[in-house]
Order: sequence, then C-alpha cells, then structure tokens
Amino acid sequence: MANTQDLMKGLPPAAGHNRLGEMLIAAGLLNRQKLDQALSMAKRTGDRLGDVLIKSGFARPEEVAKALAAQFRIEYLSARQLSTSMVDREAVSAVGIKLLEEKKPLPVIHNGQQMLLLSDPLDTLGTDQVEAVLGKRPYALSTGTAVEMILQILAFETVD
Repeated sequence: MANTQDLMKGLPPAAGHNRLGEMLIAAGLLNRQKLDQALSMAKRTGDRLGDVLIKSGFARPEEVAKALAAQFRIEYLSARQLSTSMVDREAVSAVGIKLLEEKKPLPVIHNGQQMLLLSDPLDTLGTDQVEAVLGKRPYALSTGTAVEMILQILAFETVD
C-alpha cells in the first residue's frame, strides 16, 4: 500500500488540483483501463469516483483515503492509529453524538493538537455544522469505516 509521500511523488506543487484517479495511477495503485471504467460508471450512476473505485474493487478504502488526504494536503490517519482515547470528549459533549453520527466529523486530539477527523473531505455541510459549535480546527482524514467504528463505540458508551 502506498503512503501519502508516494501519492505526492512526481506531482506539481499545486497537487490539490490533481485528480484522484491520476494520483492513484502515479502511485501504481490503478491502471488507466480501470480508471476509465470507473469514470464511466461514476458518470452513469452519479456516484463519486472514489466510491466507485472502492465498490468495484479497483482500489481499497485506505488507498482512496490516502490519495484524498494527499490531494487536500491533510494528514491521513490509518485505522491502526485511531483509538477512543484520542477522542476529544469535551468537544463530543458540546456537539452531541447524534450530529457526529449523522455528519461524521469526529473531534480528536492527535499529537497534542485538536483536530477534526473526517471520512469525507467534501462534506462541507457536516464540517461547517460541527465547526459552528467548536470553531475551526485542522483536519485529518481516515476511512469511513474507521471513523464509524469510533463513533459506534462512543454512541454505545453514552447509552444509559
């Protein structure tokens, strides 16, 4: 599996404008034929390319999340790096678990810094709603499954 630096190799300084599929090809994680198939499926279904790549088995969720993190120039946190101990519990209480479960941004403290852990960097509505309560925070990105697992544990902990 490629790391974020591998995904950034050979990309121009304005890598935020690179397309996801091209980044995965440059990292050796996807070939042109599969990208073209996925783009065609995305156009037909209206789904986003990353979702189509994962559903079709052309890319793993971790690969897509790493590429998106590189594209958006934010830190990627793998499922192995995540734990409930990094959750910013005060922020979770302030925002409310229901909003976090619905919108998925998860307030965490990583390396001593308050952050929002995202599974979808394009869900600006969800991020805006959480930041309206907490204020602006730097972002990190992980897979949807990893973020949902932490949220499920938190929801279970809040059940009386």
